[in-house]
Amino acid sequence: MPEKNPGYPVGTDFISNNQVAEIDFATIHLYPETWVSSTDETAQDAFVD
Repeated sequence: MPEKNPGYPVGTDFISNNQVAEIDFATIHLYPETWVSSTDETAQDAFVD
């Protein structure tokens, strides 16, 4: 799916993408169960911290 997000290998710039005058606030979702799925809940908590 790189054609829909060509910068996926390097990520995005969260701060600059949300410094639009019309944006009041922005949120993130971490999904540790996806990024560190082969580990237990303690390791996922450490990933978030």
